Amino acid sequence: HSDLATEPAATSQRYGLDNYVMNDPAYMRLYCIAGGNEQLIERLAARLTATVRLRHRVTAISSDPSGQLRLVWQTPTTEGQQHFDAIVLALPVEPLGRLSFAEPELAAAMGRHLAHHDHPGHYLRISMLFERPFWRAWLRDSYCMLDAFGGCCLYDETAREPEADHGILGWLLGGEAAQRHATLPDEQLVSLALTSLPKAWRPAESQVREARVHRWIGAVSGQPGGFSSLSPDRRHQPDPVGHPRLLVVGDYLFDSTLNGVLDSAEYAAGWLATMMAEEDHAV
Repeated sequence: HSDLATEPAATSQRYGLDNYVMNDPAYMRLYCIAGGNEQLIERLAARLTATVRLRHRVTAISSDPSGQLRLVWQTPTTEGQQHFDAIVLALPVEPLGRLSFAEPELAAAMGRHLAHHDHPGHYLRISMLFERPFWRAWLRDSYCMLDAFGGCCLYDETAREPEADHGILGWLLGGEAAQRHATLPDEQLVSLALTSLPKAWRPAESQVREARVHRWIGAVSGQPGGFSSLSPDRRHQPDPVGHPRLLVVGDYLFDSTLNGVLDSAEYAAGWLATMMAEEDHAV
């Protein structure tokens, strides 16, 4: 249930089956990034030569008479615009819906895109750092399921580091449970999580060194790709005739995983590379 990020009635049997078979090692193999997933972001950023503008919020997109795309942005102190040959929007569905599109045809196309993919899923994660991994005698695997919070997954985040002196546990809530608990203060959520542990672990409270709560409400998809499948072109180009150089990228187009967003980004990168190669050939 927590893997789906939504309730079973709000998604499809196919997506539920996809999540189930992913637990079978004969179906797929799982890998982790040494040092955490942030290493992927840092390595990608280190390879970029483009200008990266942080804390710039994009507000509107339109076309100009030359055929370029105009992007309007804001910061807390100023605003501006830039023109590009192509634009890739890498946003979840909810913030994508907050953008303004000037041309009626483009606005209508984006509306259809959003309607097809608007199946919000929710996650809430409670992570705690402990003095030591005192649960190893009981939790032999990297995760287990708990009845708490309407059913949640408990992860041993240090399972991949058997020699670690410290220990990290993560509670993952999905769907309505995540949405319902998201309004509670962090301190209360941490207390509820500690209470959910087996009684033999109750001294765990005295070993907590740090705790964090992350809320992803509506930030993931409960039905990636929508209920009817679209071709990769249609998924990534909401208005292929009027604005073929406006692309969207997101895990919600594939399977709500890191692999999904990388597959989506690879498609967009391939499309842009083809476009540039064709332009060079024409010249």
